[in-house]
Amino acid sequence: MCPTVLKGSFISGFCVPSSAKIVREVVFSVLRDACIDGDLSIPEALAVVKDIFAETAKKFYKLDVSSRYSDVEPHHLSTSFQKEQNGSLTDVTLVIPQQRFYSSVKKHGLGLSVECMGMTSVCDDVAQDTWLPPSGEVRNVPDLSTKCRVPWAKHQEMVLADMLIEPGKAWQYCPRDVLRRFSKILEDDYGLVLTVGVEVEFYILKTILKDDKVEVQSFDRTPYCSTAATDAASSVLDEIVASMQSLNINVEQIHSEAGKGQFEIVLGYTDAITQANNLVYTHEVIKGIARKHGLLATFMPKYSPDGSWPYREEQSAHDAGSGSHVHISLSKNGENVFTASGDYNRYGMSKFGESFMAGVLSHVRSICVFTCPIPNSYERFKNKAWNGLFFVGG
Repeated sequence: MCPTVLKGSFISGFCVPSSAKIVREVVFSVLRDACIDGDLSIPEALAVVKDIFAETAKKFYKLDVSSRYSDVEPHHLSTSFQKEQNGSLTDVTLVIPQQRFYSSVKKHGLGLSVECMGMTSVCDDVAQDTWLPPSGEVRNVPDLSTKCRVPWAKHQEMVLADMLIEPGKAWQYCPRDVLRRFSKILEDDYGLVLTVGVEVEFYILKTILKDDKVEVQSFDRTPYCSTAATDAASSVLDEIVASMQSLNINVEQIHSEAGKGQFEIVLGYTDAITQANNLVYTHEVIKGIARKHGLLATFMPKYSPDGSWPYREEQSAHDAGSGSHVHISLSKNGENVFTASGDYNRYGMSKFGESFMAGVLSHVRSICVFTCPIPNSYERFKNKAWNGLFFVGG
């Protein structure tokens, strides 16, 4: 990139507005591609923009900006995200002014009623027959290793939190600690490391004005892996990918899915704890960037199960639902223990791998408590809707 050319065009833009618009579009295109290719981080790209536009104008017009127009650091917000692994996969988001975060919350966390873990995603109420007591609280203490800048809101930060009952002691139902303990048992007792890859499916919806009413419709109506779909959503998808990469989340691929306006982002394999963090942030990025573009992203398994919602327009009730495909592997000393070796290769799997698969099949109905945690999950179980509708073996 040649700063001299860009600066010269920018200056002429004060007299010719169309020239300034062209320069802005060129700069955006160049920096966007640089972020996607990994040549620049998003903060670095913003610094380049500031240098090209703001700093050039100050120097060219010899502006005295030492006092009135000097850069003033705003009061940031630190946002604490806690993914609660209860029956409905409820998210609890707490927003804290930065000053309080660093003076108190960073060390001591925030109080949260244990009863909140029994709340449903359907209504703001506690589920019936929950075993959690109506009193008592846990402390949501930030895990500072997960703290990062919010890509679509630069003056905010987000961090995941652990649920503690006292300093250094996790609450027994803290989902992050359950995964840590399970991973530690695997490694200490069996020498195994759990690695996970995830395919994240979601719909992008848009609003239209119809008969003086605002309606929500699918963003696109093209078929699976359509180039037209990715072209239409390129500005949104580009920013989603760049934002995820700025958070060190490995994106392996992205494509349009079978549903109308449905897309899939594939997260690269990594250890289970890191992947759990990545999945929370991936959802936040997708929803946040969609909102920034005036759109709505939904991960609902079947966002309009009966075809009667206004979202559905005239689409078929058999349109694909959204899932989160979790790919699991176990390794020992860096080797995948599921892979067949030697003479035994009946299904391309080792005996260990077959035993693991047999356990999954044996407990598949119980596993649905975690993989299909809300009533809407079962609306996806319809014929011709790309799902695991039947339980078969052979």
